[in-house]
Amino acid sequence: MADAENKPKKDKKKKEKRERGDGKVDERGVKSSKTSNPSKSAAAKKKKKPPSDAPSSAPPVAAAPVPVGKAARKRHLVRWFRDALADATDDAVRVEFLAARDHASVANVIRSRARALERRDASKSHAEAIRLLDNKGHFLNIVDQCVEKNEEEEASAAAAAVAETNRAHWENVKRRHRAKARPRPGSRWSPYDRVGVVNAYP
Repeated sequence: MADAENKPKKDKKKKEKRERGDGKVDERGVKSSKTSNPSKSAAAKKKKKPPSDAPSSAPPVAAAPVPVGKAARKRHLVRWFRDALADATDDAVRVEFLAARDHASVANVIRSRARALERRDASKSHAEAIRLLDNKGHFLNIVDQCVEKNEEEEASAAAAAVAETNRAHWENVKRRHRAKARPRPGSRWSPYDRVGVVNAYP
């Protein structure tokens, strides 16, 4: 009799829990840990954020190429022409350099050889660097670095002799250029003289 009276009460409690959505209740009246709405559970899983230390699926952004500056281009040109002057297997560059008699001729040797190298291999272009040769200060500094003494590179007697010849020739070119620029002794010039006339006044 007591079980029969309690059964309607239990059924009523189960029905109320199902209506509230508290969870599933089995025949024994035990509440399940899963939610009664499977669609809500799937949506909650989708919204779950990944942990902050999880690897990102987005492709890495490529770093922008670092532009080569004027100083780096200049060092590259100096390194190339210095090696060309010291090359024992091909002395064509050194022959042209030793035949140059003034600043303009030396600059033209560097330009022509750099352009010939670019025609053979475009990746070894010195097009930007050879523009520095148009500036007298840069030009003198470039050639000075190309012929300056380096004990490591001049370890052998043959390499030292070649380097000394290059240095001596470059010093002669600079001396000759300074002599041309120096005014002749005893010559006088005035902006009011006629064209081509020197010592127009006593």
